[in-house]
Amino acid sequence: MTHSWKNLLLLAAGFCPFLAGSPLFADAARDYDQAGMALFRAGQYEKSIQYFNNAVQADSTDWQAYEDMGNAYMKLDDKPNALSSYQKALQLNPGDSTLQALVDNLNDQAGTGTSTEDQTQPETASTPTESQDDAAYSAPAPTTIIVRHFRRHRMFRPLPNYNDGMALMDHASIWFRAEFGYDYSAQTQLMNSATATNNENTNGNLFFNFTSAHASMSHNGFQTGGEIGFLLNPYNGIAIGARFIEASDYTLSAVNSAPSSVSGAPSDFENATFSPRVVPITLDYYLFLPDHSGRFFVSGGVGYYFSAVQVNENYSLSNLNNDPNSFGNPYGDLNAGNIGFQIGVGRDFAVTPFLGVSLYARGYFAQISNFQGTLSDGQNWALVKYSDKTVDIDNPSSIGSNGVKAATIDFTGFDIGASLNFFTF
Repeated sequence: MTHSWKNLLLLAAGFCPFLAGSPLFADAARDYDQAGMALFRAGQYEKSIQYFNNAVQADSTDWQAYEDMGNAYMKLDDKPNALSSYQKALQLNPGDSTLQALVDNLNDQAGTGTSTEDQTQPETASTPTESQDDAAYSAPAPTTIIVRHFRRHRMFRPLPNYNDGMALMDHASIWFRAEFGYDYSAQTQLMNSATATNNENTNGNLFFNFTSAHASMSHNGFQTGGEIGFLLNPYNGIAIGARFIEASDYTLSAVNSAPSSVSGAPSDFENATFSPRVVPITLDYYLFLPDHSGRFFVSGGVGYYFSAVQVNENYSLSNLNNDPNSFGNPYGDLNAGNIGFQIGVGRDFAVTPFLGVSLYARGYFAQISNFQGTLSDGQNWALVKYSDKTVDIDNPSSIGSNGVKAATIDFTGFDIGASLNFFTF
């Protein structure tokens, strides 16, 4: 049933002849012709003729399929059918010197009526072992035909056989990897901020003068991305990668009841969500240990880690600041970047010569600080760490005073996951 869909196309072409020249049928013809050429090279000439016939039924203008069919008939010493095939090819591609010489030669042989019993048989047509450009073709002797035709749009190249006990993918010159996995990152300062905020509330202290506050953060996240790699030899390679890592959200919720002295004043509150994410652009060296079903690998390299903290802040501090306009809802990204390093281990499994899957684990070190940016309220903000270890956004000018420092997002951690790999030769 492999070619059932193609047979349906051919049946449709029988009812609608005007469709046979469409790109869809041209693709089917090309597939049949390539399969026929593979059989021809394997010496299965009779079977190859069946595929060449399918090709010309799918695309009646495929003169190259007629030529290939003629070559197959010549291998079977069936000169009448070979001549017919060459003539059809020449009708579709008039002026082709190679085809004209083939037809003339076979016509000459048919006219002389030579016999193998009492005369020397003329040298007959032969097929090439290698393709050459038409420009390299020179007119042959009248009784000798050498087919030298360059097939531009359907050059068939069989898969190489290295006979070294390795999977074919271990010799692929280029690989493409698409990854997805779990991410763990330290996020030290954000974790400490959540702990400090909750401890202050539990111990009865005031978090920024709020009567109640709670913050949360975890180490968990996810990672996705890809890379393109270049094999230097079966044991060494280099790769350029681009990935996306998103850590868990840091969330903060704080409230303060309105003082009784302020009649009708609303309660103060602050709700904040900070979403850390990073895009490492990496360059890695790979050491491969190939075998018959794939390869183990160890990798290591350097990258630039472009990072952002997505901010969604909602606050009202009218009572604390004695300012009825002290409220807002700024959102947007604060950006920063830094050099980082990564190392990895894993195993590639061969599925087909062109497809594989991998399991991997990758560790990395990347600490990024000085996150700043302009949020939706038009104000400049920075991610800062206060002296009590809590983290929040503040005016960049506050950094360096009263123990305020630029906060650091710590993406030091590891990924574990799987990837889908594609190989080219």
